[in-house]
Amino acid sequence: MTYHLLIAARVIRRAQGLICVSPYTTGHIQKYFRPKCAVITIPNGLALDVFARRQRRMSATQINHNPYTICSVGGWGEIKNIKTLLRAFTLHSKSHKASRLVLFGSELGPGEAGECWAVKHNLHHGVVFMGRKPRDFILDFLENEADLMVHPSRVETHGMVLIEAMACGVPVIGGQMSGAIPWTLEHGNSGYLCDICDPHEIAHTIGKAINDSDATLKMTEHAWKWASQRFSIEQAAVANMEFFERLA
Repeated sequence: MTYHLLIAARVIRRAQGLICVSPYTTGHIQKYFRPKCAVITIPNGLALDVFARRQRRMSATQINHNPYTICSVGGWGEIKNIKTLLRAFTLHSKSHKASRLVLFGSELGPGEAGECWAVKHNLHHGVVFMGRKPRDFILDFLENEADLMVHPSRVETHGMVLIEAMACGVPVIGGQMSGAIPWTLEHGNSGYLCDICDPHEIAHTIGKAINDSDATLKMTEHAWKWASQRFSIEQAAVANMEFFERLA
């Protein structure tokens, strides 16, 4: 890690300009590396076809026979904080027995570290361990099956999976102190924010998202508009090109 930091510091000192994907990342770079060049924020973007998934989701007429489906896309480890989500889901399941939790990411497949830990601690009931899947598979899942995404990561430089969920019309819960997540979710206007280190708080917020369905739907509609206006690949490309031209 020290080696990578030294390389990063050397590159930043020599840079003519720096692009960061969020104000959180910009602030971090400025605070700890103190670059002499211009540092700007240009967020990641999604293609228009991803945003079109919400329209298909909303216009779908088929009856969904699946249980209420909560999903999380990340991986196993302390930063991604899936252990706390598993504890929260167990608390939630006491009053919502029909819900299921579907987990995507490294070490979250059948028989992998996440499932082994969950079974050992009796936190596996109602949990589907999907593991690593192609991006299109996850986007299809968001469009057709997911009812709610919970992203318990302790820190994110941006959070692409949050943007993808918003683009697909899926409501999101993220951490109120998790790096760039509050900014990505428009400080609570485009997603629910809570203390993701507290399983009781996560469970409460899941219940709030389910029980106040009108407010959740309204937030989801607003989130799609926010994401489509703020996080499109076209806007990102234009902003990057303009910055490169200024440096030329």
